[in-house]
Amino acid sequence: MFKAVPSFLKSPAAKVAYVFLFIELVIFGLWIKDNAKANVTGYSVVTVNATFANYFLEYKIGEQFDSKRCDGKQLFVFVITAVKLFDQRDLIRKTWANKKHLQDAFIVFIVGQPKSRLHEELLLKEKELYSDVVVTNIPDSYNFTAFKVHAGYYIHNTYCAHVPFILRADDDIVTLPDRFVHFIKTGYFGNEDKAIFGILLRNTQPVRDPNHKWYIPMDYYNQSTFPTYVNGPAYLMTGKSVEAILEKTKETTFFWIEDVMFTGLMAEKTQVKLIETLELFKFHCNKRDANGVAAFNSWDHVGYCMREVGSCDKAGIPYVTLISHAPAFQRPDIELAYSDLVKVRCNESSAK
Repeated sequence: MFKAVPSFLKSPAAKVAYVFLFIELVIFGLWIKDNAKANVTGYSVVTVNATFANYFLEYKIGEQFDSKRCDGKQLFVFVITAVKLFDQRDLIRKTWANKKHLQDAFIVFIVGQPKSRLHEELLLKEKELYSDVVVTNIPDSYNFTAFKVHAGYYIHNTYCAHVPFILRADDDIVTLPDRFVHFIKTGYFGNEDKAIFGILLRNTQPVRDPNHKWYIPMDYYNQSTFPTYVNGPAYLMTGKSVEAILEKTKETTFFWIEDVMFTGLMAEKTQVKLIETLELFKFHCNKRDANGVAAFNSWDHVGYCMREVGSCDKAGIPYVTLISHAPAFQRPDIELAYSDLVKVRCNESSAK
């Protein structure tokens, strides 16, 4: 399926897509070498080795975790975000990550390498105030998102492996961690040992246009479709699935489209089961344009979009638990989306 090392230096077309990533990797590698003993934002560091089939990358996490922080928790949430998005993280803390939603859950925000002294100082203050920010020296760019996800997996597997479920999330989703915990405790997810839950994407074709953001050259991946994988903005995993996937990085060629790599290629290698849970994971599709027409026409149908009235379980808890925005649409207003999510009412006739 893959060549051991993509031959982008031999293919002019592939070179267009890979030269930027290659340059970033070289620069980042030199930075690591020159700063091998440096702390990350004023804290002692933990060095993590991320080894893939085609190269090795060493990155640093700016804190030694105390595993007791996860004691008694049912859900470990890690949010992928950028250093500069201070206001976005504050909005999340005021809405879906406030204390009432985190009684049995634990959240961390994974950020990249600060680029200025001001950002370093602000991050220090944020860490001291909330103790929920994990600072790394991973570049804050799209091509390195996979390493932030790797960091989230690593933190859970190393310090919080006793927490049975993990939620990987982008910073523009809205969820209710306590609702996930409710469904964990009531057995909604069954006794699956290795599983990932979310919106499944099937028969997705690699983009072959060299000018496209997600261009995949044939000499890098020569199949006509990707394996089934889970929609990347958010998915729920069992602890054993995280452990299994981390064990297979050495056998997998690095793929910067991280949801394809982790929940598709690696899940396939490790026999991690992918389970569609559309009733829990929804798109925030209730926005309208000036003429009142749904702004999410292609997704605005039963099954994918959150509704004001939805199915509930026997305890009267709505199944819809997490909402994100459909591809190619702007980020949702966090406060509005949160308000919409917590206001979902039960269709009593559909309670099950």
